[in-house]
Amino acid sequence: MTFLLTALKVQYVLDPNLPSILEIIDNDSDETKEALKKREDDELVCRGHILNSLSDRLYDLFTSSKSPREIWKALENKYNNEKQGAYKFLTLKYFEFTMNDNESVLDQVHQLQILVSKLKDLKVEIGMITELHMATSSKNSDWWYDFGATVHVCNENSFFKDYEEATDGQVVLMRNHSSVKVLGKGSVELQITLGKKLVLLNVLHVLKIRKNLVSASLLCKKGVKALLESDKLDFVDSVRCHTLISARL
Repeated sequence: MTFLLTALKVQYVLDPNLPSILEIIDNDSDETKEALKKREDDELVCRGHILNSLSDRLYDLFTSSKSPREIWKALENKYNNEKQGAYKFLTLKYFEFTMNDNESVLDQVHQLQILVSKLKDLKVEIGMITELHMATSSKNSDWWYDFGATVHVCNENSFFKDYEEATDGQVVLMRNHSSVKVLGKGSVELQITLGKKLVLLNVLHVLKIRKNLVSASLLCKKGVKALLESDKLDFVDSVRCHTLISARL
């Protein structure tokens, strides 16, 4: 709608700092009368296009308002409140999510992916991990394969092959509702077994996290599954059905 109103050159009438329209009086110059008439016409066009885009219920609600700015402001408040409500609802669903023995692990990971995807659609720049890996002063350099994590996380700067400092204020959200700041991101190369290596991309650097995490959901999204045999964890390409010797995920 903003694009349309801008293309029609009437978006300016929604500026909250724009002075109210003055009544045309006989003493006004022709230029002033023309400018005031154009402003009235632009407000009428702007109001009409906004109302025309609404559902019948919202149209009936706002049609009595003659000011496009009042309608626009009311709609902004309405949708911002709905967005916040949707975020709270989806976050609560994520926090309450529990693994069910009667469903396949991949199906349940897919359900988590859908929840996270919806949160990202709301422009929520967060990652989520379980309360087992809460921020703490006691940490180690081990890597854990985590079904609850939606991001790869590393607590040690020296592990990164390449690194970019964070500038967007991204945070990682715990299941206990606490959050920790992301300091940067980059790629990390993991040495697995028998000379195999796995390069994780877009790994978040979180200084105060207890353990380094490999996100099961991210690997599953790439078509990779973990195979535990003889107390060893291998990563298998589920499409080509072979063990990965080297991969970037």
